[in-house]
Amino acid sequence: SFYNTLVHLPGNCPGWPENLSVDNEIFSKRFETGARSKCPEWCDQALLHCDWPPTATHQLLEIETYQTYKGHFVGNFRQPEQRLLSSWYDHVDVFRAVPVIPACQQNRTPQRLMDMDEFQERYQGSATRQLVGNKNATKADVPTALERLKEGFAFVGLQEEWSLSICLFHVKFGGPCRSLEFLDTRPDNRKTKLTSSYDAAILNGWVD
Repeated sequence: SFYNTLVHLPGNCPGWPENLSVDNEIFSKRFETGARSKCPEWCDQALLHCDWPPTATHQLLEIETYQTYKGHFVGNFRQPEQRLLSSWYDHVDVFRAVPVIPACQQNRTPQRLMDMDEFQERYQGSATRQLVGNKNATKADVPTALERLKEGFAFVGLQEEWSLSICLFHVKFGGPCRSLEFLDTRPDNRKTKLTSSYDAAILNGWVD
């Protein structure tokens, strides 16, 4: 998790235990929420902004927030088709479910599952939607998303080049690399604890 790089960067979170990893073994499967709940207590918000409430993950980057923190955002981004397929094959959160199953609901049995065409229509352009702060973003918003990446972000990494991205982050911002930063905290294969690329043939040439 990129959280491990951010919270352990010297000065960011003085109260964060030195070897505490942000992962599902410590904070449960929804480790983002668990970790974020500790942010105001353990982190210096002058250096690392703590969104609130902690359950509000994957927020849209609205114009006011963008202007406030422009030039100070950091992010690691995943190849779009791989991101979509990861959600397609998620049998815990069941993103294919219709209607949507709330995260806190114990019964995870869907009434109906979307087919691939429906799924693509619903989840295409997710990164663009977040970057421009509009859940109804279209291809016309891509230039704005790219502009925000260029002008608003101090660092942009790639999930598919994780080790390189983490090393480059430390070259730019300092601090030592820690072994916990290179752990796959949410692997798609629980036995090997590794994440592999999904076969995109199921998309029939569709590109996000």
